[in-house]
Amino acid sequence: MTDKEFKRLTRSELIEIIHEYQKREAALQEKVDALSAEVADKEQRIADVGSVSAATETLNKALLQTMQTAYQYLESVKTVCAEKEQQANALLEQAKQQAAETDSSDTPAPTPNTGKSNENYAKSGNKSNHRSKR
Repeated sequence: MTDKEFKRLTRSELIEIIHEYQKREAALQEKVDALSAEVADKEQRIADVGSVSAATETLNKALLQTMQTAYQYLESVKTVCAEKEQQANALLEQAKQQAAETDSSDTPAPTPNTGKSNENYAKSGNKSNHRSKR
């Protein structure tokens, strides 16, 4: 409307126009508020995504370090097991050799209490609680 048209309007018509403009202004302000809230929400989401991304990266690094540590531990356990197995095999071989040497020798085994052989024990005439094995 032009200035001349406004001048021709009555007071009640002008008040009605002002009232309509106030309604429009309130509706537009509601839209501005809603859009501002939406923008703030989206900005917060963007910030959260950055935080989640950083947390994910930190977590990935921690998991990678944990996996590396676990792998190193597993390797050390395997090494220790292999060494212990070699030691056990060596002891087993040594025991087998000693058993073979004991079996092949003609000397009788000493008795547990006296250290004498069974034959010497029987010859000594000491027969209390023990019987000679011939």
